[in-house]
Amino acid sequence: MTPEQKNETGGYILGVILTFALKTTIESLLSDIRPQLSAPSYIAFNLGLSLGVNFVLVLVTRRMNAQLERLLPWHSTPVRRFVIQGLVTMVLSLATAYLLVALPMELVLPSPTPSDIMERRMYLSTLIAFTLSTLYTGVYFLNQWGGSRAQVERLKQERLKAQFAALKQQLNPHFLFNSLSTLSSLLAEDPEQASQFVQKLSSVYRYVLEVTDLNVVDLRREVQALEAYAYLQQVRFGNSLQLKIVIPEESTSLFVAPLTLQILLENAIKHNVISSDKPLQVDIDVEGDNWLVLKNRIQKKYSVETGTGIGLKNIVNRYRLLDKRVVEIKETSSEFIVRIPLLNRETI
Repeated sequence: MTPEQKNETGGYILGVILTFALKTTIESLLSDIRPQLSAPSYIAFNLGLSLGVNFVLVLVTRRMNAQLERLLPWHSTPVRRFVIQGLVTMVLSLATAYLLVALPMELVLPSPTPSDIMERRMYLSTLIAFTLSTLYTGVYFLNQWGGSRAQVERLKQERLKAQFAALKQQLNPHFLFNSLSTLSSLLAEDPEQASQFVQKLSSVYRYVLEVTDLNVVDLRREVQALEAYAYLQQVRFGNSLQLKIVIPEESTSLFVAPLTLQILLENAIKHNVISSDKPLQVDIDVEGDNWLVLKNRIQKKYSVETGTGIGLKNIVNRYRLLDKRVVEIKETSSEFIVRIPLLNRETI
């Protein structure tokens, strides 16, 4: 049984006990509103009513709060959510109170009931219903809080995996050997470009270190880091690696998980042939309702370099924790396409 299920089960048991205890105690003190039943029948009736009402309330409260969280999340609209939450809880309480009143009237008191007794029954039922609604709303928030803490921890682990993957790729002997070989050639042929190469190499490593504690970065910063990394690869491959980035200015203030684009470009380079005969084209743009799309032509290698085993899986896992929209990965006969949801401040 999960912690959430344990909380709900505990809340349900407590709710049944509270309903039974409150109803039985108050009706004992105010005997005129007590259903006229024998002691065993009365206890059985109140227990059955307590079990049924609480079961319905557990289901209704869970659905109601999930819907409110989707429409009015606490972190973005706290005041409005507080007001709406209170109103909805009151409506739910009154509806439940009516159930607690109407059911006993119909089942055990078929004869007309005086209005003053009916009013007192309504007061009692409203008190019980409000107590139960508050209890189950509290259980829901307890589960959400626990789930949020677990989600933060999972996101932290996925972020560390991504950083490790990026660092491992950049400290990988092949990457360093290729970078140093390229730098050595540039020093002899073009010292000015060699200096720029060193600056780009430095900025790539610096970016990985700067985003160590960040769950998201703005797209502008991520693209700048990608361009530095792409520069290193394009110096190595020349015109055989073609990167085209078309991103509207208004989209650059949206957010992505750090190192997303670098990992995707690494993945494309690792799995595809890149040569003057077969240049690799990689396109990055924004489509539809804030989706960042990376496409590359498929020209698979016969043998693939040994990877970190993280790559795409890490990206999918991180976005699953960051947004309700999922990363979309599609492979056609000619293209490999990855669609990443762009995030805004309200969703992070």
